[in-house]
Amino acid sequence: MRLAGEAVNNLTPTANMGGEAVKVYLLRQHGMAARGVTWLRRRFPRLLRQRSADRWQNRAARINAHLSRLYGRDAGDFTAASLYHFAGWALGAVEVYVLFALMGIDADWIDALIIETMIQPVTAAALVIPGALGVREAGGVYLCRLLGIEDSACLSLMVLKRAREAVYNAIGLLVLARAGYSLFPKDVS
Repeated sequence: MRLAGEAVNNLTPTANMGGEAVKVYLLRQHGMAARGVTWLRRRFPRLLRQRSADRWQNRAARINAHLSRLYGRDAGDFTAASLYHFAGWALGAVEVYVLFALMGIDADWIDALIIETMIQPVTAAALVIPGALGVREAGGVYLCRLLGIEDSACLSLMVLKRAREAVYNAIGLLVLARAGYSLFPKDVS
């Protein structure tokens, strides 16, 4: 589900937010909804028919129960998720270092950390451009120039990182396509 959302973020001009909606959509049976349904029923009582509102309220209660179980566990789950996120970021720096080494470019770990760390805000600054296409590459070349690394080496690095990203995007799109979710799911209760 995460890969599907990231694929949408990377491939559409949705300011890196469209994929978040896709993630919520795919996780809709696990999202927080009881308060939202209650709020809707109070504010707009004529908007929902009573039977539909009751059905939504029941679903929302099941979702909230699931989330309470999920988040009621000890803080270890949060810590583990944070560590996994950090490890993913650190692996990005390792990727930069290894790719430079394979290209025969003399770059050290600090250079790899700087490039991986600083390319994130460059990507975020280009949030209205799908996948920050071109912006990330230009930013990477500029960063390498500041570090004394050849422009061509950094452009090659950025293209190789894009190739890896393209594989993940393809997997995410396959997950999304195979999920077979409908915008208007049939009630299974």
